[in-house]
Amino acid sequence: MLPRSLEQFNGFGFIPVGEPIVVTVAYELLKKENWTNALNIDKSIEVRFCNFLQVLEFYFNITFPICKQSNARTKSKKSWITKGIKISSLKLKQLYKRKLSGNESDKILYSKYKKIYSRVIKAAKRLDNDNFLRESSNKSKAMWNIIDKCIGKDKVSPHQPNNIEITVDGQVYSSPKTVADIFNKTFTTVNTGTDSNDAILNLDHPSVRGISSNVGTRNPYNSNNLFLNPVTEHELSKVITSLPNSKSTTAGICSVYILKQIMPYIVKPLLALINDSFVYGIFPDCLKTSYVIPVFKKGSKSDCNNYRPISILSNFSKIIEKLMFNRIYSFLDSYNILYENQHGFRANYSTHTAMLALFDLIYNDLNCSRRSLAIFIDLTKAFDSVPHQELLHKLEKKSVYVELHWIGVLVILEIDRK
Repeated sequence: MLPRSLEQFNGFGFIPVGEPIVVTVAYELLKKENWTNALNIDKSIEVRFCNFLQVLEFYFNITFPICKQSNARTKSKKSWITKGIKISSLKLKQLYKRKLSGNESDKILYSKYKKIYSRVIKAAKRLDNDNFLRESSNKSKAMWNIIDKCIGKDKVSPHQPNNIEITVDGQVYSSPKTVADIFNKTFTTVNTGTDSNDAILNLDHPSVRGISSNVGTRNPYNSNNLFLNPVTEHELSKVITSLPNSKSTTAGICSVYILKQIMPYIVKPLLALINDSFVYGIFPDCLKTSYVIPVFKKGSKSDCNNYRPISILSNFSKIIEKLMFNRIYSFLDSYNILYENQHGFRANYSTHTAMLALFDLIYNDLNCSRRSLAIFIDLTKAFDSVPHQELLHKLEKKSVYVELHWIGVLVILEIDRK
């Protein structure tokens, strides 16, 4: 089953239409669907989930037609250009032509008008950046986007899969398929190789063996077990609604935009499938495929080790993972299992709280005339280098062993990207 994605051909793009009237047609079709194959408990969760996606894909294909659209029309316009600026631009061009006649008064008029025009452009760009920053939910990311735009960095894509040339053992490869195979081999063997991180990540190393069992938790000896409460229709709807709005269909049958529109008509069968996935500890195979984009980080662009994988997952995969995450996080937080100084991936914690905690320690030492010593460790490919068996073992020690098979499949999926 292949997802419908944007295709490029001779300057044209083929994109699915999502007009309101078309969405209404999808409503009517999905209303009449009884989801018999998806809800048949005599079949495995694997088969039932695939049947669900196939039915959804069938309705998607007949409801949302592919239309041909010129790529020139899809190019983003500069949001700071107003109607007044366009008129001023035309006026400036007219004055420039008059200036070429050699008339001194025309030269002076053009020079004055150009200065005014430049000030208006700067003010418009500044106002546009202010609005972009104000409306953004991630201020830090928005600021860097503005900086990249100002220096022209945004005009060059950090990842150009069709144009990457990779050098391996002195030989240069440029074929997209060959380059993709090289990246796939590199990304899937990051965790199995021996590199400078191994000594730090090895919990059996003599320097960390004695403290590995207790460090990183406020309650190392947890006697409570994780119990997965069934997902409710309200919770599932809330998770779907919380997904960032997007019309991209790169890694799934339908976009988040369409998914939210048809949610009332698919939430019941999807709810049954997700609950059975948790009960039987099975993560459906049809959701294990992700699109991986190699993003260049630093160094030579011909070295595949200087790229990092960015995985684009199916929206249904994101929904299931979010529901499982909510349960595990709630369990760890409720019993004070998480280390109090862990500032990453926690609600109400961030790099800001981490810096404040560090500054507080330093200030206290200064007030008490003590010296402060800080050790900073920079792990290359930190996320991809996490030892999966150690992670699962740590979860088991914290009484999350009930669903280890389900979690293990998901963790292994991270190194089995396709």
